[in-house]
Amino acid sequence: MAHIDVFGNLITNIARAKVPDGAGFRIAGRKIASLSESYSNVGSGELVAYIGSRETLEFALGASRGTVVELVLAADVVDGAPHE
Repeated sequence: MAHIDVFGNLITNIARAKVPDGAGFRIAGRKIASLSESYSNVGSGELVAYIGSRETLEFALGASRGTVVELVLAADVVDGAPHE
């Protein structure tokens, strides 16, 4: 992760060219099947991975009051494994 923006989205330094076609992701134990065109392409509270305006991989929650940061902090899992 490169930084967290003012909306609580996770901004990475992973360039578009480094993200394989069909790549899936996992954040706080929740799966993201593939890249979306934008965060508006998913339902409220769903995680989304997309290429942002800086041409890097970003993660957000679709149209909700929460943030990815809040989701990660509240999670009981890291990379699919329970916290020890």
